[in-house]
Amino acid sequence: MKKIISIFSLTIFIIGVVFIIILNTIIIPDNQYDEAVLLMERGQYEDALSAFEILGDYKDSAEKIFQCNEAIRDGKYNNAIAFMKDKQYMEAISLFESLDGYKDSAAKITECTYQNAVFRMDAGDVIEAYETLISLNGYQDSFEKAKSIYDQYKAEKLRSPEVGDYVFFGTYEQDNNMSNGKEDIEWLVLEVTDGKALLISRYVIDAQSYNYQNEKTYWEESPLREWLNSEFLNGAFSDSEKEKIPIVISTERYKIQDQVFLLSFGEAEKYFDSSSDRQCTATMYAKEKGAAANDGYCAWWLWDYVSTNNKNYHVLDCVYYDGDLDYPLSSHHDIGIRPCIWIDLKT
Repeated sequence: MKKIISIFSLTIFIIGVVFIIILNTIIIPDNQYDEAVLLMERGQYEDALSAFEILGDYKDSAEKIFQCNEAIRDGKYNNAIAFMKDKQYMEAISLFESLDGYKDSAAKITECTYQNAVFRMDAGDVIEAYETLISLNGYQDSFEKAKSIYDQYKAEKLRSPEVGDYVFFGTYEQDNNMSNGKEDIEWLVLEVTDGKALLISRYVIDAQSYNYQNEKTYWEESPLREWLNSEFLNGAFSDSEKEKIPIVISTERYKIQDQVFLLSFGEAEKYFDSSSDRQCTATMYAKEKGAAANDGYCAWWLWDYVSTNNKNYHVLDCVYYDGDLDYPLSSHHDIGIRPCIWIDLKT
């Protein structure tokens, strides 16, 4: 009797397990599918998507997942269009970028970027407007609009520069095309203190020798220092610009006073974090004047030097092609110039 009861109990248990398996494989997924479809019909596509993803390949869940994703992207696209119409261009750009090329979202990003630049231009934010317009590479009339605010842009960049900024001040031949006049000099801001900014030219803009005949020449007597404070100073800056360039102690060792100078060895280490930061390319004009390039980069002079056992010359410091600090012969004609100036921001 007990054996019969045990067999009966086992049978009931097996039937229960089978029932649960059937329930889990047929009835419960079917209910979950219906709930996911209902969520989809209500427009709750994110929740529906999650529900269909749990179901995996059940019925047409894969197709429903695709439809939910399309509906979600379409909703984002429409929201981005609404932001665009409300002139909330940055919000629109953010949404269009999240669409990863859906419909014409890439083209809309460019259009929003242009419209935002025009909006910033009309609002007087010429720095953001100009830089955005330039980044558009000629889209619609972006080049013409950028050109129309270029002078304002240069003035605003100089008004309150920060370390690491690039600013424009003065002019010098750079493209080696004498027929189109001199080009604006672009400077890297190295330091801002007490209403003044220390600038170094972004590019090697000329090539000059430290001395002429390998003779022993100290910096204060060098033709290069004289060239910087006469020919270059007078050729690169107008009278009003020169008034903004104070006379400063330009060397640490001899307390020489100049308006235009070069960095010292120590300053080249102080203001640049690495050798790669010190690497510099040359303008076409500088190359024509003899600045030699190696892998596209040029060496450039520093002002201080190291005496040698040879009484006929000194070894002048320079930044080498790879950005390391080196000591070439002071008579080298192929080393470039990166002039430095302080500029009075208050004037």
